[in-house]
Amino acid sequence: MKEEQDAEGGQAGGGPDFCGTPLVSWWNNREENERAWRVPAAELLAAGCNLDRKNPRAKEDITHLPPEELAASILQKEQRIAEIMGKIRKLLAKHGA
Repeated sequence: MKEEQDAEGGQAGGGPDFCGTPLVSWWNNREENERAWRVPAAELLAAGCNLDRKNPRAKEDITHLPPEELAASILQKEQRIAEIMGKIRKLLAKHGA
């Protein structure tokens, strides 16, 4: 049996669909998640109704080191890699590989 649809294409009596769920039902039962969160109305009003908000659940932005520190950090890691590679070569030579 085919379900009736209203003028907006949703199920009759339920309003327009959203992902297969009547929109009003979805709206009234929505939940917070990593991309959706609640902001108190007073906070929005205090910010002049600016809806441009940073996600409170977002991971912290990457901090960028000053160029000198970045270069020193890279060099230190490369030196450590060179030390490890030297140990690996010695082990390979010792075991005849």
